[in-house]
Amino acid sequence: SPLICGGRGWLYHPRAMQVAAQASQRKQQPFEKSDVDVVVADDEDICRAAAASALKRFGFLHVHEVESGAEALQKIQALQSSRAQTPLIVFLDVSEHLSHESGRRVQALLEQKQFQREPFLVGLSDRRWQSAEHSFHYAMP
Repeated sequence: SPLICGGRGWLYHPRAMQVAAQASQRKQQPFEKSDVDVVVADDEDICRAAAASALKRFGFLHVHEVESGAEALQKIQALQSSRAQTPLIVFLDVSEHLSHESGRRVQALLEQKQFQREPFLVGLSDRRWQSAEHSFHYAMP
């Protein structure tokens, strides 16, 4: 059963591990979950800790917790110089506090080829949402 966090329930979503596998397949190279860098951005401490704990239980050893979309962008930039061939997955809470803006900023930098390691962006929300201006590779309600 999925891990539900404080009624907002953003992770563990049953498809979370599938999303991680999809991120690695984009590079068409074999990978070990233990090598993948994962950034979890959520302004609620308990949700962020629950997500990080679940990811670590599933074998992801490099889980980085941040509180905001701005911190997520800083972490993505800091991780560019390390382990260039391993996948980088970013889970962004898209509540009103973190919004879609961080996803749009990352996508703009991707289009400008500013990243050596392309992050796979996953937008997470406590409700279903759709955007004509989709900034994420994957979105989970």
